[in-house]
Amino acid sequence: MRAVQRSGVSSLRGIAIALNDRGIRTARGGRWQVSNVRNLLARNVRELDR
Repeated sequence: MRAVQRSGVSSLRGIAIALNDRGIRTARGGRWQVSNVRNLLARNVRELDR
């Protein structure tokens, strides 16, 4: 996900599309949705705050 962001994609929808286009699956083997991206980014921010 960070590589996608570094390539200039900043919207949640754009990140989801880029991950799906690259064939990267979610932890459960599904396709990326906006909600998956939002939740993962929020989780990472909370972990950094610890």
